[in-house]
Parts: sequence; C-alpha cells; structure tokens
Amino acid sequence: MVDRIELSRHLRRTLQSREQVTLSELVATRPLSLGLAELLAYLQLAADWPGVEINEELLDPISWQTDTGHQRQAKLPRITFRRSRGADPPAVEPARPSHG
Repeated sequence: MVDRIELSRHLRRTLQSREQVTLSELVATRPLSLGLAELLAYLQLAADWPGVEINEELLDPISWQTDTGHQRQAKLPRITFRRSRGADPPAVEPARPSHG
C-alpha cells in the first residue's frame, strides 16, 4: 500500500531547501518502490497541491522496476511543485482500505 503521507513528507522536505521541484526530480531522489500505484499517488498529490504547474509541452520520463524485475516507463507532462506562499499544502489523509 502506498503511504501518501510519506510521499507528502518527502515533497515538503525537498521544498524546504528549494523553491520548486519536478516530479521527475522527486522520483530520481527516491525511486518508485511501489511502481505505478506510487506514481498515481504522486499525481493525486499534484492535483491537490496549491501552485502546481503542469507543462504539457515538456515530457519527463518516469521509470520504475516491477516486482518481476521488468523496467517500466511513463512519459508525463512536466509537473512542477512549488513552495507554497501563504496557503498551506493540503493535509494528506491516509488511504482507507476498500471493502468490496
């Protein structure tokens, strides 16, 4: 299960020393250990982050390794997280297990 709180902490720690960081830079400093599920959690975080910029003219490759050792890659528009000014970034609620 993806720990969205830990992903948010990683982003906040990174932005303490920088004004901005791209998703590809975040993943380079902390590779996706849970693959596509973790990438989707970062995208959810981006959707809620104040001041995030998405540049559809630039594509960034995001890579991860599957449990079976296969290399996977997605090319996404450049997502840039900016340090918030005045507004607090959203609190991240822990994921709730689905019953079904």
